[in-house]
Amino acid sequence: MHGGRLCQSAPRGDGKSSRSIAGAISAAVYKHARFVVCLGATAAHGKKILRDIIQELADNELLAEDFPEFCIPIREAFLRPNRSKYINVNGVPAR
Repeated sequence: MHGGRLCQSAPRGDGKSSRSIAGAISAAVYKHARFVVCLGATAAHGKKILRDIIQELADNELLAEDFPEFCIPIREAFLRPNRSKYINVNGVPAR
């Protein structure tokens, strides 16, 4: 949370990607970072990480209860990005 660099090394199947996704979501929703960057070994893996983050924000009920300002707009626009400019959260445009 205070800068620096972290490199994780662990065997296959140890949950490195899952921990990275959870960390990225946590940093975003608690506003520990203005921008969160997740990198994959390839462009395809990077896109998969982004899809996994969006899927988690769209489907996780517990996360939606605690952070509706993040989850409601993603749920409303999920698979329908052309609707995103019309989304409201508690009567206020989500932008």
